[in-house]
Amino acid sequence: FAPAELRAIVAAGTRNPEYRALGACAATGCRIGEALALARDSYDVKTARLTISGTKTRSHGIGTPKSARSARVITVLQHARKLFALGVPRVSYVVAYRRWEQLLAELKLRPRNLRQVRHSWASHMAAKKVPIADLAAYLGDSVEVLVRTYVHPTGYPVHEAMERLFDGK
Repeated sequence: FAPAELRAIVAAGTRNPEYRALGACAATGCRIGEALALARDSYDVKTARLTISGTKTRSHGIGTPKSARSARVITVLQHARKLFALGVPRVSYVVAYRRWEQLLAELKLRPRNLRQVRHSWASHMAAKKVPIADLAAYLGDSVEVLVRTYVHPTGYPVHEAMERLFDGK
C-alpha cells in the first residue's frame, strides 16, 4: 500500500466505526488480531500512547499476545489520534475481513490481503531509515523476524554511501 492509501484507510476508520480496526492497522502497523483485541482503555488520549496487550484469534477469542515482544506500548501518530480516541469496536474476524473487502471497494483500491497493510507499513518505515531495532520493537517483532519478513532490497546505491563516508560526508 502506498502512503496515500494507508492515510485513506486511517481516514475511513476515523469516519466510520465499522472500519476503525482496519484504520488502526494502517495507522500503527499492528496485526489485525491486536486491533480486534483493543479495549476502550488501551489508548491514553493525554499521552497518545496505545497499549497493545493481547490478540484476538479466530478460535480462542481474546488472549495473550503472539509473543512476549508483542505486548508493547507505542505512540500513535497525529493523523490517527482521533480514531483511537473514538475507540475501536470489537468484532469477529469474519466481520473484520468482510469490512476489509467493503473498504477496499469503497476506496477503489485493488484487492489485497489485510496482512499487506502491516508489510507495507514496515517496509515504508525501513525505507525511511527508521533503525531496525526500534522498528522491530514498535511492531512487536524481533529484529530477525523484521529483517526476514519486511526488509527487501530497494536498489539503494550502497557503494555511493560508502564513497560519501570515505570522503568524510
